[in-house]
Amino acid sequence: MKKSIIRMRENIIMSTVKEIINNGFSNHQYGNLIDAEKAYLEALRMDEENADVCNLLSVLKLQQDKVNSAIDWAEKAINRNACDYYYETLFQAYIRAGFYEKIIECENYIMKAFPKSFPLLFNLALAYKNLKNNTRAIELYERALKLDPSSYQAWANLGHLYS
Repeated sequence: MKKSIIRMRENIIMSTVKEIINNGFSNHQYGNLIDAEKAYLEALRMDEENADVCNLLSVLKLQQDKVNSAIDWAEKAINRNACDYYYETLFQAYIRAGFYEKIIECENYIMKAFPKSFPLLFNLALAYKNLKNNTRAIELYERALKLDPSSYQAWANLGHLYS
């Protein structure tokens, strides 16, 4: 009996958390970043292990041009659940901060865990390009283009490197 009551309470809380996140996301989509952040933080207070909320806060912080905070939130998301989408957010924050070396530090893990992630391969290539390691950048752009041959940005960067 106690277990079923606890499960019911957990289901109610999770339902409420989802509603709060959805409210925050709606505000986020309409550019109301202050209310979105409030909702995300409220959801996180109720479900502190929610990686999606940490990632949403990272995206929001990037929109506010608070790059260090964005990095912190993306790292929290990854610590809770190391998925490729959270790494994409983290890499965008690293790129904004000019922390290309940090992206490259993740290379071994990314290549093993997400070898077919175009955005992560593209960002790795971009990091190498910015650090003037053109040979490795070319290899990664070519690998990324095998996954998405329609990426004009990858073709343009590759063309630039070849020229």
